[in-house]
Amino acid sequence: MKKGKIITLKEAVLVPELTTNLFSLTQAMQSGAQVISEGKKALVVKMDGQEMRFDCMIKNKSGHLLAAVVKPLGTRKDGWGDEKRVHMNEAHKLSGHKCERTSKFTLEGQGCKVIGTMDPCEACARAKIAQTPVGKLAEEDDMQKGQMIGMDSSGVRTKSLGGREFQNLKLDHGTDMNWSTFMKKKSEVVEDGLNMVNHIKNEVGNIKITFRMDNAGENKKF
Repeated sequence: MKKGKIITLKEAVLVPELTTNLFSLTQAMQSGAQVISEGKKALVVKMDGQEMRFDCMIKNKSGHLLAAVVKPLGTRKDGWGDEKRVHMNEAHKLSGHKCERTSKFTLEGQGCKVIGTMDPCEACARAKIAQTPVGKLAEEDDMQKGQMIGMDSSGVRTKSLGGREFQNLKLDHGTDMNWSTFMKKKSEVVEDGLNMVNHIKNEVGNIKITFRMDNAGENKKF
C-alpha cells in the first residue's frame, strides 16, 4: 500500500490487541469491490476509487498469507452498517435473539441507539414450542385413590425357589403406592388384575377404575 494513503473500511471490527486482523474478500466483493491478483506477490482490492494492496507476506504452517500494513487513524462506531438508530426488534435479531436487556446492551456497545420496545418474536415462540416437553398424562393433582392404576409385567433375572419368574407391578397414580406380584406364568396377569380390582373396591368402594398398560397379549385378555 502506498504510504500516506487514507482508506475507509465499512462494517469492520477492529481488535487493537491483535497483531493482525482478518479482512473478508468475500464481503468486499459482495459490496462491489474488484479483487485483482498479482500472483504470489500481492492482492489488490479496488472500490469507489480507493485501492488497498495486500503485499506483505506472513508465513504460516501451510504456506503464507498476504497482508496489508494499516495504521488505524480512528474508528466510527456505527454498529452493523451505517445506521446509528436501531429499533428494538431489529436489535433482538442482530444479537441472535437474546433477551431485551442483552440485545439492547449489545447494540449500545456497538455505538447504536436502540429505540422502541420489543414485540413478541415469532421465531423465539416457535423455538420454545419445539423445546417444551408435552406431558403424556393429564394433571393428576385431583386424582382419587384407586381411580387410575398403571400395570406392567416383566421377567426377573433369577427364578424363585417356587418357580416364579415373572413380576406384575401395579401403581396407584392417585397415591403413588405400588404392589408387586410374582408369577409362574404371564397368563396369571388376568387373575392378579382382578384381585387388584377387588382390593380397591374393599378399600375405597364401588368406583370407576381405569387401568393404564401396554397392548401385550395378557393385558388384552384382562
